[in-house]
Amino acid sequence: MTHELLLNLWSRAADCEFGIAVRTTDPKMLRTKLLNAVREANHPAKDALITFLPAGRDEIFICRKTVELSV
Repeated sequence: MTHELLLNLWSRAADCEFGIAVRTTDPKMLRTKLLNAVREANHPAKDALITFLPAGRDEIFICRKTVELSV
């Protein structure tokens, strides 16, 4: 996954009302790469979003900090 694609995922989540879910075969690895890319780029929405790995699912959620999710 390219640096640009990772930043595009973060931007897309920032543009959504709640955030997005991304299906992946390795959620922990994707989250690590995503957070590193956002930090390195000092993305404008860096502090507005969080990541969440729901137990037992092959997804990573990128959500606004102000949103409450029930999975």
